[in-house]
Amino acid sequence: MIHSDLLSPAKLKNILLSANINPKKSLGQNFLIDRNIVNKVVSAADLSKNDLVIEVGAGLGVLTVPLASKAKTVVAYEIDARLLPILEEVTEQSNNVEVRGEDVLNFKFQILNFKTYKVVGNLPYYIAPRILRLFLSESNPPESLVVIIQQEVAQRICAQPPQTSKLSLAVQFYGEPKIITTISRSFFWPMPNVDSALLKIVVKPDAGRQAVEECFFALLKAGFASKRKLLISNLTNYLLKNRAQWEEIFLAAKLPVLARAEQLSMEDWLRLAGEWKEMNIKNKN
Repeated sequence: MIHSDLLSPAKLKNILLSANINPKKSLGQNFLIDRNIVNKVVSAADLSKNDLVIEVGAGLGVLTVPLASKAKTVVAYEIDARLLPILEEVTEQSNNVEVRGEDVLNFKFQILNFKTYKVVGNLPYYIAPRILRLFLSESNPPESLVVIIQQEVAQRICAQPPQTSKLSLAVQFYGEPKIITTISRSFFWPMPNVDSALLKIVVKPDAGRQAVEECFFALLKAGFASKRKLLISNLTNYLLKNRAQWEEIFLAAKLPVLARAEQLSMEDWLRLAGEWKEMNIKNKN
């Protein structure tokens, strides 16, 4: 079996039919069939022969083979055991590919023999945010993530004030997201019900974020708990039950007390987290 067969809908259907495989909606199986998009994914990953790539949702190997031609090693995760024989056959000429029939959500960086790595994948829509959070919150995160996800989710991840959300801020806490291109639903088989986007997230250096990470995410969860309420009201209801103290924290963080959660920038949230942490330390002493 050759890689180019995966880009032909007719040949792809025959490959799956001969293996008695029907794509599973429950696993979000929509196979990429457009060579131009494959090339854009590989280009966006910006690979060299020193790079280790963790591929999420390798499927039948449509991205695996071209990634392997550019990288030092590709560790291809595919949870569906039915696809593994085909994936292994498609990649058998690529001696730098390691196929893992495992759930990537069980990923542990310690198993790798590389200090740095990059993540690439065509992510199932239903689980994409969890996968992003898994890698971004790793103690040793990837240098970058280049992923195909639902267009609407990609737009939400890249949102800026006054349209931020828990998702956009959670991702932007760790990295800088950018939509490389939109992808028509017609470029997949079976065709999904929505369009997709190619999203690249370049992971930021820590720069002190880790020190306020716990406070930041506690604030985020409480701050977006009730969308119709002011941020300070949500924080008073779900965290510190003292509005006067929150007013002091807002003043120190140079934030208006009438602000709503979606209006704050990443810098605003980081200042708020820092001031809240500082007050917590003072109250303990």
